[in-house]
Amino acid sequence: MFRSDCCIGVPLVILMGMLLTGVLHAAGAGAHVGIPDGVWGKVHDHGSARIIVRLREDAAPLAPSDNTYPGESRRRWQGHRDRLLSTMPERIRSRARSYENLPFVALDTDEDALLTLRDSDDVVAVFEDRLRQPTLASSGAVIGSDVAHLNGYGGAGTYVAILDTGVDVTHEFFAGKSRIEACFSTTYAPHGATTTCPNGSEVQFGDGAAAPCSSSNSCIHGTHVAGIAVGNGSAVGQPSGVAPDANLVAIQVFSSLPSGVGAYTSDIVAAMEYVYDLKTNGGYNIASVNLSLGGDPIATAYECDRFLNSVTPEKEAADLLRSVGIATVAAAGNDGQADEMSSPGCITGIVGVGSTSDGDAIAGYSNRASWLTFMAPGSAIRSSTVAPSTYANLSGTSMATPQVAGAIAVLRSAAEAGSIEGADDVDRLVATLTRNAVVVPDGVTGRQYPRIQLDTALDQIATGSLAYSRVLDTDYAGSATGGSFNIVDDTEGYGGRYLQAQAPAGANRYRFGLELPAAGNFRLFAWWPSGVAGLVSYRVNTGGGIASGTVDQAQHGNGWSEIGAFAFTLPGEAYVEFADDLGNPLAVDAVRVDGIDSPVIATLAVPDGQVGQAYDVQLQVAGGMAPYAWELSDGVLPGGMSLSAGGRLSGTPAQAGAFPLDVRVTDAGSASDQRSLLLTVAPAPNQAPTLTITGPANGATFMQGDAVTFSATADDPESGDLSGSIAWSSNLDGALGSGAQVVTSGLGVGTHVVTATVSDGQGGDAQQTVTVTVEAQQSGGGGGQALDFGAVTVEPFAAQDGVGAVVVEDGGATLYLNGNLWKRIAFPYQVTANTVVEFDYRRDRLGEIHGFGFHDNGASPNANTVFELEGTQNWGLRDYSYTGGGGWQHFRIPVGQYYTGQFDYLLFVLDDDKAAAADARFSNMQVFDE
Repeated sequence: MFRSDCCIGVPLVILMGMLLTGVLHAAGAGAHVGIPDGVWGKVHDHGSARIIVRLREDAAPLAPSDNTYPGESRRRWQGHRDRLLSTMPERIRSRARSYENLPFVALDTDEDALLTLRDSDDVVAVFEDRLRQPTLASSGAVIGSDVAHLNGYGGAGTYVAILDTGVDVTHEFFAGKSRIEACFSTTYAPHGATTTCPNGSEVQFGDGAAAPCSSSNSCIHGTHVAGIAVGNGSAVGQPSGVAPDANLVAIQVFSSLPSGVGAYTSDIVAAMEYVYDLKTNGGYNIASVNLSLGGDPIATAYECDRFLNSVTPEKEAADLLRSVGIATVAAAGNDGQADEMSSPGCITGIVGVGSTSDGDAIAGYSNRASWLTFMAPGSAIRSSTVAPSTYANLSGTSMATPQVAGAIAVLRSAAEAGSIEGADDVDRLVATLTRNAVVVPDGVTGRQYPRIQLDTALDQIATGSLAYSRVLDTDYAGSATGGSFNIVDDTEGYGGRYLQAQAPAGANRYRFGLELPAAGNFRLFAWWPSGVAGLVSYRVNTGGGIASGTVDQAQHGNGWSEIGAFAFTLPGEAYVEFADDLGNPLAVDAVRVDGIDSPVIATLAVPDGQVGQAYDVQLQVAGGMAPYAWELSDGVLPGGMSLSAGGRLSGTPAQAGAFPLDVRVTDAGSASDQRSLLLTVAPAPNQAPTLTITGPANGATFMQGDAVTFSATADDPESGDLSGSIAWSSNLDGALGSGAQVVTSGLGVGTHVVTATVSDGQGGDAQQTVTVTVEAQQSGGGGGQALDFGAVTVEPFAAQDGVGAVVVEDGGATLYLNGNLWKRIAFPYQVTANTVVEFDYRRDRLGEIHGFGFHDNGASPNANTVFELEGTQNWGLRDYSYTGGGGWQHFRIPVGQYYTGQFDYLLFVLDDDKAAAADARFSNMQVFDE
């Protein structure tokens, strides 16, 4: 099947197998062999026709499910082949193609030869050797192959065989790989078919034998398909194929035709047999054969497999490969059919593949039917085309198919590396991919299909086992144990048809024998079409007893419905039987048996907990059979925690630490698993200490010089009593000391916000505040007592005074100036060498000159008698500076050390000519001689 981004819709004349229509009947001894009408027509029109003859076997023909082809069985047909060929003329006998392991021979025949074949006792059936058409943006992130590669799974040690239009093995995508090449390509003049084998013969082996054809644009098809399966782009900056570490068997099977290229069934079957020989005689570890080929869609699996009593050559070849552990993977076709698939993808035992987009929508062009094995991405897939380094995006089920072929190689390689039982069993590998697939819904039919998810399948490999699954279809399995049934063709039947119990209901029974690989737990499913049956009964013989129940076939048709899980004992007869003894119509179609893996604890680690915090984790188990029972097999849980029988680890831990635990889960079948886990419980989060100021009372008032006692308690949940670590500070005076109690008599005048702070050293802090006010000692007058500004006249100093306001505050203790002011009060005083002025000062807004000093009546301001505490102008004595930042600052100025003499006034300066917005406060001013 082939579709490219540039060429979708362009028909290709590429051919493969045989149409399975037109086979008239299979002959018994003495009877005529049926010759397809199409063969007679070609002989009439062209004088000859290509056919494949199925030879009679001395023993009973192998059933389609018989995958054993011992050397002894070959001798069953070789005598018939030799005798048949001896009756053919040399011109036919010389071009005959025989098979060593399959009971077929391909011939270019004419009318006389057909008549000989028709009457030959050596012939069972005749098929027309007809032609079929071929049917990565990387999809690795969709199917999980990118994750598989990162984890070291790339198919190492395996081979994937690509039977296609040839492979350009010199492309950089295949560098470093072991490569085996061959060509099977027919020349047949009536069709205009010419071999594409480079040496001009119809068979070629060795280097260069699989070189791509050059007669058609579709000749890049095989190189593109091979790149998807095994291309390795890690060294060339391209997305790799699914199995980049796998090796390559490249086989050219197409012939050149006037309208393109095509592959004869006889060449395909010969190539498949060659792969079988590489495995059995050459020892090559071939995991899969990729057939991105197909013909017209077919509606039933039975039609794909056989007609009358004749199994098709493709079916025989695929079963031959499967018998030695090689999966045949084939495209479902690009006809957009929702209930039909192309051959060989429709053959039972072949892994049929449909196409999805990267968004998991089924591609509109993709065929599919009830028995399709897998979906895989097939739209706009980038891969190799022309050597040495050309790549392109192509679409079709051809592109989806090698993704599955590569996935099987990766899965097999991983299973072999882990020495897992069944690593070479195609059924087990396919079952593992199916079990771990993503479900893709079909909006047309309502069915669901598995889309491969390689990384998840590899997760099961990591558990040490492969899945088991087997489908039993009424086409090949089971038998009526009562009553009678009619075969009904229906697209909702599994494989395209089902059995309907004949009326009246009551005595019809149908039994499927279950050939299980071992005793153990298995889950049974059944398929039936919609709307044709009702409530019916079933019986399951587990070998140790009979389990019975009912299923409502009026519900859930056109898909798999679970019957139940059962524990089977061996040896002993095992079967499931359906009956209409409830009086309702019965449909019997297919049964699926899935092995239930031993339980595996899927929880690899548990999250950490914390003391005092609620904890609740559900432990998970994969596989096994519900119900499950959990227990702690070793270790001790922290106080406050428990593990329930349902696997819930919960509680509120009361202890911190690391707790090693061994947990065990046991399923309903007594199978168990154990895992070691580590539960780490962190201490409770640190809690901040609690701080309480016990004195003084908030808002208390003290006089300047009073002893003030600050006390508090501090308690920490983890560290206990922290009272001795309390630190005290005032917003006006700074640090006051530390401890549970601090006594100070040096608080400055003003309102203090005192803060107590404590820390537990673990990031936890606590802080509380108390507000106290310290007032000045006010006794009025001068000579060592605080000035009472309310008792004196504050007059302007006329030569300098500007605008502003004068306010006496704090009951006369504070003089407040605001604006651009020079003020004075009468204060006759003899300044001696021992004279001191002590006061508190603060301001909010800075002016040009803030200061005070002594002054004589009538004199001009003298910078040598005024102390400038701050200001933007440099004027006056500047040995004392305000640094209080808006708070009170205490000054003690020994004036007598700067000047002496008799003065009349105390002068207060707030000079701010430019803005007249400054302010200043002078409080608790005392003038005295020491």
